[in-house]
Amino acid sequence: MTGAAGGLGGATVRALRQAGATVVPVDVHGDDCLIADVATAEGNRRMVDLALQRHGRVDILVLNAGAQAMNPIAGYAEADWDRLMNLMVKGPFLAMKFAWPQLTRQPGGRIIVTSSTAGLTGAPYKAAYVAAKHAVLGLVKVAALEGAGAGLTANAVAPGWMRTPLAENQIRDHMRLRGISRDEVLAGMAAEQPAGRFVETAEVAGLIAFLAGPGGSGINGACIPVDTGTLAADERQAPPAAPAPGQTPRHRPPRRADPLPSGRPRPSRTTLTVHAVTAKEGNPAARPWCQRRLTPPAATYPYRAPAPRERDLGGLGSPRRHRPAPRETAGTTPR
Repeated sequence: MTGAAGGLGGATVRALRQAGATVVPVDVHGDDCLIADVATAEGNRRMVDLALQRHGRVDILVLNAGAQAMNPIAGYAEADWDRLMNLMVKGPFLAMKFAWPQLTRQPGGRIIVTSSTAGLTGAPYKAAYVAAKHAVLGLVKVAALEGAGAGLTANAVAPGWMRTPLAENQIRDHMRLRGISRDEVLAGMAAEQPAGRFVETAEVAGLIAFLAGPGGSGINGACIPVDTGTLAADERQAPPAAPAPGQTPRHRPPRRADPLPSGRPRPSRTTLTVHAVTAKEGNPAARPWCQRRLTPPAATYPYRAPAPRERDLGGLGSPRRHRPAPRETAGTTPR
């Protein structure tokens, strides 16, 4: 397990050991941890090789290592981008690559990756973190498809805000970029979650332990949020957008609820509503635009005007079109 010395890492190590697993904790620091930099190929290869030397097998891979760097895109350092992408995207790929033969040698292999609710939505000032969490979800889906035939499952968990060192280290950046106090930052983090509280690390660790055990054998390629319902909330209840540096935070104005000029309710931003107009008999122009455009002309315009009446005018040749007789007026003699 990578990132084992952090807040969620420590809770997950305890949960896995309580479930009966033999855990090899890996981090860049920690008394009980195997020291390895899992942002590099050397660190990931060393992690797998030492686990095999100690125990002779690798059945479960929990990829939890993470980091954060906050700045607007225009001022985001390329070094920070590379550091986070190597740790949270390239590192998990290399760990899966080196451990794959062991994970697929018999049914029951497990891969669990720690993602984030930011990997399913977005967050300002976190370009590399959000991009990495989105990217690793794609990697999880590929691993799930490739390993399913061998009995391997690959899944991700997406925690909301937790009181971990990773979150604590962001508070100063939030204060700097948003222009608010520490108490306001903490209150905002808790308010983003419908339960109004932080997610407990034990809640996430319990899910990881479940996915690593036999109960998770039928769950594959999934990303499961642990956020007290944040992702289930309506988008209109989402937290206000972050202000630009130097601006005073403002609440996002409510969405327009006034009806359309036609009197119909204004549709949601994520809903496409098509209002069809019933065609009147003999009036093709009243048909919905999609029928006028896509239906063949014969079906689009079923109404045809009757042909002019014809009659034989006494054998004077081919039938001629009937012309109505001129209207008789008073004082004239009929022809």
